[in-house]
Formats: sequence, structure tokens, C-alpha cells
Amino acid sequence: FYPSIDAAADALAAAVDTSIKERTDIADRPVFMVSGGADSRVLLFSTNNRSKITGINLYERLADETSVAEKLCHLAGASFLALQRDQDFY
Repeated sequence: FYPSIDAAADALAAAVDTSIKERTDIADRPVFMVSGGADSRVLLFSTNNRSKITGINLYERLADETSVAEKLCHLAGASFLALQRDQDFY
């Protein structure tokens, strides 16, 4: 279907980017579950209006992941909320 792996990757990237923009543009207050991973970066930085986004990190114990998630939200211009799970979460 694609002439190269690079062309396929570009098509996938464009589709993901468009999908995120379409869904966040119509939402009044989009909320993303964020960590320090690549998926969080894609979500946060593929939106048109980052200032209306809230990134939420759900954690059991504070760790680097929460700190990285907060920094990513700050860099993106999004709000950040860290929530500690209850001990009886499971």
C-alpha cells in the first residue's frame, strides 16, 4: 500500500495528529491521562489549544513518572493534576 516504511510512518503520524486535533478541538475541557512516555507527548503536543487541556497522572507512590508528566504538561502549556490512588484501589 505504501512505497516505503517511511511513507507508511508519515501517513500514520498524519492520521494520529488529525485524530487528536479533531477530538480536542470540539471538547470544552479535554483530559488526558499522562505519564512520561511517548504517547503522552504525542497527545499533549498534537493539540491546537493546549491551554484548555488537563493532564492527569494517577499514581500509587510518587515517582519520576509523575514529575516527568508534570514537566511535559508545563512545557505544553496544559494544566496538570496528580492524583494518588487509595490503598484499596485494587
